[in-house]
Amino acid sequence: MKFSIAKDSVLIPLQRACGVIDRKQVNDILGNVFLSVSSKECWFIGSNNDIQIETSCIPTSVEKPGLITVSSRKLVEICRSFPDGSIIEFNLHDQKLILKAGFIEFSLKTLPAEQYPRVEALDLPHQLNLSEKNLKTLIDRCSFAMAVQDVRYFLNGLMMEFEAERIVTAATDGHRLALYRLNLDQPLALDRSHLQAGQRFHILIPRRSILELSKLCELSEKILTISFGHSHLRVQFSDSVFTTKLIDGQFPDYEHVIPKVGEQQLLVEREALKLALSRVGILTNEKFRGVKFNLENNRLAISAHNLDHEEAKDVLNVEYAGQETIDVGFNITYITEAIGVLSEDWIRISLAAKNFSAILEEASNQNTVCVVMSMKL
Repeated sequence: MKFSIAKDSVLIPLQRACGVIDRKQVNDILGNVFLSVSSKECWFIGSNNDIQIETSCIPTSVEKPGLITVSSRKLVEICRSFPDGSIIEFNLHDQKLILKAGFIEFSLKTLPAEQYPRVEALDLPHQLNLSEKNLKTLIDRCSFAMAVQDVRYFLNGLMMEFEAERIVTAATDGHRLALYRLNLDQPLALDRSHLQAGQRFHILIPRRSILELSKLCELSEKILTISFGHSHLRVQFSDSVFTTKLIDGQFPDYEHVIPKVGEQQLLVEREALKLALSRVGILTNEKFRGVKFNLENNRLAISAHNLDHEEAKDVLNVEYAGQETIDVGFNITYITEAIGVLSEDWIRISLAAKNFSAILEEASNQNTVCVVMSMKL
């Protein structure tokens, strides 16, 4: 193997492929990145046995194609260390990968490409096309509510459901839920013959996979190809391929989780509420992070106190049609993160009839729904 490539061309694709590789490995080969060079393209493959990311770039010249694996961490740091504008020469000699640019030279040990655990042949019978922007929105509107290492393993990820004319994503950690509905211009042509009566057509994507996939997506109109089966999901970008295992489990029925809305509804300016929570949050209890909402006569008072008997309070003007005075507590982090995924200037907060859980939506549409359970203070 011998080829040359510009630092500006190789660094970002290399970092994307290596980002999924864990630093600590029981096997040296799992800490390596797979490097493949043909006469026209250079491919990097990174894997952690659950996720695989393939990225490509164009070399300036190729003298000899080849395949090899090399330490991902060291290769990224070396390529980053070369001066900007450098043309880096890769040369495989006596099982050592030699990298040169001007008078700078590095030599790295390698392992055979045949030993690398690549994911190749998969049964992915379902396929659809989606813009990069829409996929990122489906992910980012809900991913904040995913559970972290919950014993209920099916909560440690994001649910993606395929209906006839829309795609729904949802995530919950048991204390909050986020839901997003993307209406499609054309119906999905997916085979549903394998479904039983009343069964939802959905997949569960692991938390780590969702976080990595969001990094790859940009807010562009480029069309992606999404393929999936019972056990794997693959997303094909213009210059990269993302493959992940899926969670084998049943996601809760989100429609039953969303509580019925009571008469207590208010409209509030999103940025004003966000700033008020930021101020009051300075003096919340560091462990429980609770804030109290007091709603009365078109005024929302937000207050907090801590174990040192310090207090903070801010009052906002809101549009509140209810007659009842309400005192209810929430986790400030949960409320703030829910507000963060809403994009309109005004948001609607509805309080559930039974337990005063908060349902947050944008004022003019219900495509995004966030539910936050109340807490005792």
